[in-house]
Amino acid sequence: MVIISNTVNINYDVGLTRNIVISEGGVLIITSEIVMANNNIHVESGGTLIIDGGRLLHADLSLDASSILIIRNNGLVHMKQGNNFIAPVGASISVESGTIY
Repeated sequence: MVIISNTVNINYDVGLTRNIVISEGGVLIITSEIVMANNNIHVESGGTLIIDGGRLLHADLSLDASSILIIRNNGLVHMKQGNNFIAPVGASISVESGTIY
């Protein structure tokens, strides 16, 4: 598991094989193509995930209340069939320019 507690920018194409937790105060910015392999990105309360023109493929994504997901600059979140997208009341989702499917 990788825990992100500060600002991390992934700006190169990569396949991820580990779960990612974005903790309170952590920000993950994706500007490239990330392919998930049977793992999860979990955004805890106070954490932020930004898809800024990047592509998050085969996503299994869970947000806590008071977490933030921002998609901009034609960013893409593609959910693999059977994967989860969990966003409870209180999570903030902003699709400025992009797609979740």
